[in-house]
Amino acid sequence: MREEEGSATARELRTEWSACGGRWRKSESIAPRIQKVYLDRLQARMTELIGGQADPARVLQEVALLADRSDIQEELVRLQNHVDHFLGVLEAGGEAGKPLDFLLQEMNREANTMLSKTSGLVGEAMKITEIDW
Repeated sequence: MREEEGSATARELRTEWSACGGRWRKSESIAPRIQKVYLDRLQARMTELIGGQADPARVLQEVALLADRSDIQEELVRLQNHVDHFLGVLEAGGEAGKPLDFLLQEMNREANTMLSKTSGLVGEAMKITEIDW
């Protein structure tokens, strides 16, 4: 009975993870737009605050640093690695509760980091928060 329940749960998890593929590609396509939104927003704000009093090259350098901090590509790669590992644990069979629980915690951590990096965005970049995982 326990093996049957475990097999049924594994099948359901595989089905759900397969459905995440399209959502994953959507989030990867949005990632570059997030940096552009940050760059545009920061440039406008810096210009508003300091006008022509600052060296434009220096302002651009600061804006680039902040935009780089908003890059979610690293989190997307880690999340994909966790998903691959999750599926590998399912395929291996046997007792998998603790490793799967750990991987789900790690996935949640990556998702939280992505959302914190994208908070306050508008326009196209905001779509990362609208993906129905």
